[in-house]
This record gives sequence, C-alpha cells and structure tokens, in this order.
Amino acid sequence: MLYFASPKAGESPFYAEYALLLVLFGLVAAHGAYFGRKLVNLAEAEQRAQNPKEAASFADRRRALQWVSSKVSWLDLAVSLAVVVLAVNS
Repeated sequence: MLYFASPKAGESPFYAEYALLLVLFGLVAAHGAYFGRKLVNLAEAEQRAQNPKEAASFADRRRALQWVSSKVSWLDLAVSLAVVVLAVNS
C-alpha cells in the first residue's frame, strides 16, 4: 500500500521511498533497453552506410537520441537524489 501522508506513530515513513525506487528501477530499465538498443542500431547503420550523406544522416539521428538519453539520465539522477534525501530525513 502506497501513501504519502504523514505516518502514524510507530509506522514506517518509507512508502514514498518505495514508490520512488520503483520509478527509478523502471526508468533505468527502460533507458537501457530502449536507448541502448536504438543507439547500437544507429551506430551499426552508420558504419554500413553506402555514402557519406547517408552516414551523416544516421550520425545526426544518433546524436539527437544521445541528447534525449542524456536528459533521461539526468531524470534518473534526480529521482536517485530524491530517494537519498528521503532516506536521510527519515
């Protein structure tokens, strides 16, 4: 059971931490599965490209995806920081 209200005396205040940990694990798993696979595929397509223009197109798409991946990594770090803050303040 997840709740975010103040716990009663004797109850554990870790419910928000558990929810954030689940979010964090989901983000990390999805990040690795989606971005990792897509980045590898784009890098391989770039290497197999027949002409420089086609290779440049794949490289541009790969760089754009790396930028989005970087933003998701920052979100992972923010959620991790929230878990740490909640753990320290408990």
